[in-house]
Amino acid sequence: MREIKAVIFDMYGVIVKDPTGGLSDYISAVSPHIPYDAIYEHWIPASKGLLTSKEFFNNLGFADHAATEADYIDTIEINTDVFDAVAKLREKGIKTAILSNDIAEWNLALRQKHGLDSFFDAVTVSGEEGFTKPDRRIYELTLARLGVAPENCVYIDDREYFLDTAEALGMRPILFNSRNVEYDGDIAYKFADILEILQI
Repeated sequence: MREIKAVIFDMYGVIVKDPTGGLSDYISAVSPHIPYDAIYEHWIPASKGLLTSKEFFNNLGFADHAATEADYIDTIEINTDVFDAVAKLREKGIKTAILSNDIAEWNLALRQKHGLDSFFDAVTVSGEEGFTKPDRRIYELTLARLGVAPENCVYIDDREYFLDTAEALGMRPILFNSRNVEYDGDIAYKFADILEILQI
């Protein structure tokens, strides 16, 4: 069995309970006239750093972007079990990281609110880097920040097509099955399952 030196976690659908962060639900609740497609028409470039959070909200017609962003962040729920799981991994000398497709400002605000950065050795956010998963470069960047070879790394995501790139690079994939999908590989439904799979 390969030695595990690092575990990389996706954010939405893993650390965050809702795979989408509840973005469309939030916007539909406060501005029901905005169509779903319009939300992601602007979110996609924002997740690549091509739009700021302010530009994203302004493009959708929100005048006070800061208040809207803060209000939205307050609706996001995280899986608090992540703290215990990550602590146990780090007690074993295993490094941990976040790899997220997200708008840079949102991700920072969410991490600061929950004190996430103190639990992770590296954080890679697509909105800061200019490219998103499944682009292999963002995985390689995270590995470089950890100083770990892919064969000694585990990658956890709720989307199979993001796991595929990690596996192709040599990482061990685990599906965090918050979407209740079929998957022919290791599946975790909670953080305790991850520790059991990894025999931690």
